[in-house]
Amino acid sequence: MSHLTQLTGRTLSFEPQPQPQPWTMSGKPLRGLLLTPLTCSLTLLVYYLGSFIFVLLANACKFVFLFLFLFMGIILLLDSRVNNAGIEKVVENIQGSIPKVEWDYEGIHYFDNGPLSVQYLFVLDALNFCFWPDKDLNYDHLASGLKAALQNDKSAFDADRLQKYTGPELRELLKWPRPLPLEDERVRLLHEVGFELERNFGGKASNLVESCGKSAAKLVALVTRHFAGILTTSCSIFLMYHACRGICFILLYLRRSRIFFKVVAI
Repeated sequence: MSHLTQLTGRTLSFEPQPQPQPWTMSGKPLRGLLLTPLTCSLTLLVYYLGSFIFVLLANACKFVFLFLFLFMGIILLLDSRVNNAGIEKVVENIQGSIPKVEWDYEGIHYFDNGPLSVQYLFVLDALNFCFWPDKDLNYDHLASGLKAALQNDKSAFDADRLQKYTGPELRELLKWPRPLPLEDERVRLLHEVGFELERNFGGKASNLVESCGKSAAKLVALVTRHFAGILTTSCSIFLMYHACRGICFILLYLRRSRIFFKVVAI
C-alpha cells in the first residue's frame, strides 16, 4: 500500500463492493425456489403423469360412448320386429295420396322423369369426387355442366360413347377451361360405367334399376357388384350423401302405378 502511495502520490482506499441480493418476494429471499435437478425431475414427472392421465381419461370416454352406441344398437336390433301385414295395409291406405316429389329443387340437375335422368345420375355420381385443389370447381359446376351437355346432345351419355371419352373431351363436355383434378381417374370411371352398362344392362342405367325388382337392397347390391370403381372412389361421407340422394331419385323413378315399401331389418 505504501509503495503504491509513493509511486502515485495518492492515497488509495479499497471499499468492499455490495453483494447481489437473492430473489425476493415481499422482502423475503426466495432461496427455496432455485431450480435443482430434483425439482426439474419432479416437474417433468408431474407433466408427463398429467398428460398420461388426460389421454387415459379421453380414451376411456371414447370407449364408454362406443359401448353405449353398441348397446343401443343391440336394443334396437332386438326390438326391430316388423309387422308385414300392417305395412301392406298402410300402403293400401295411402296409395295415390302422396303428392309428386320435385326432386331437382336446386335447378342444377338434368331431369325428364325418365330413363335419361337415371343415365345422367350414374354419370354424375361416377365423376363426383375430389374437387381439390381446384378452388373454383365444385359439385354444382359438375351437375350443371353435365346437364347442359345432355340438353345439347341427348346421346352424350350413351354407353358406347362413355367408353371413348378422353380427358380433353370430358373437359369440353363440362366446358371447363383447364385439366380436372384426377382427370385420368374420372375418365377411367366413365369407361367403366359405359362398359358395364353395355355388357350387362343393354347400355341403359334404367334397365339396371328395373332389374332390381323394386328392392332398394338389390339395387345397392347390383351397383356395388358391377361398378366397383364408384364404390371405391366414393368413400367419404360427403360423397355418400350425394350417392344416397341419387338412389332416392332412382327409387322415385321406379314408381309406376303404385307405391312400394321394402323394410329391411339389419
